[in-house]
Amino acid sequence: MKAFNKRTPYFCTEIAEKVLCVGLSTVRFRDTSYSSHEVYVDQEQIEWFDRVLEHHSAKDGWKVLVFTHAPIMGSGLRTLQGVHIKNGCAWINHTEEKTRRKFFELCNKHACIRAWFSGHFHLSHDYEESITINGDHDVAFVQVGVIGEKSMRDGRRQTRLVRGDSKGIRIFTVNHHQGGGERLDMEMIFGEEGKPDKIHFPKEHDEWIVPSSAGWFSARTPSAEDGCFLDSFLSENPDADLVPVSSVLAEKKDVVCWWHMADGRVLGVHDGLLVEYDPTTLAPLGV
Repeated sequence: MKAFNKRTPYFCTEIAEKVLCVGLSTVRFRDTSYSSHEVYVDQEQIEWFDRVLEHHSAKDGWKVLVFTHAPIMGSGLRTLQGVHIKNGCAWINHTEEKTRRKFFELCNKHACIRAWFSGHFHLSHDYEESITINGDHDVAFVQVGVIGEKSMRDGRRQTRLVRGDSKGIRIFTVNHHQGGGERLDMEMIFGEEGKPDKIHFPKEHDEWIVPSSAGWFSARTPSAEDGCFLDSFLSENPDADLVPVSSVLAEKKDVVCWWHMADGRVLGVHDGLLVEYDPTTLAPLGV
């Protein structure tokens, strides 16, 4: 903070009429016993953030754009660095159970939050879920890549560009590895008089990266198509000693198995991994 002459690790600034940019910053690095790279936002910032949102409500016409280093649980971003899942540092306050869901709860509490930008994974925007719409008020969660050649992980140097006016915002990708060309990724048209915003994704491009083929962790969410719910199997086969996960996996390619445990935990089996998921947000917690 001294280098940038800042008194606090957080900020907010009005960039246009009733459009507010809010930044939260991690304040702990290599101090936790659970992770070598904890992305931690302290209670002071959380309380300040809540107050800022209270004073810039959607009812009064405010639109808030949030910027953080790492994404939050509940964002729905699915292509992640596997090492962040193993180390417990994929999400803000990943290892702190008391506060890690708080940020998504604030998104549901305050309809003024319209978009949340985060980086952390050093991955490009060329994954189908690098922008997700989630929460009670359809917040756009936006993954942000990197410019530097030494920092990129998938060979694509990209940054996000946001353009906006009184009607809405447009989010672009700048392809630095292709000479700086721009690509429109999402358009949000602000709703009038309390009506919901309209979100539009342009026609799909042909540059998508498949996470599994590129070696990245691909988070999942339970769906009927998975066809392997272990708690259902046990209820239908109460005398079974073992659940035949291996046979199910052998029969079906890319199958995902889920187990909703009695203590509330959610386990998923996919891509050769046993993954614990947060029961509320269904964000992956660890392998």
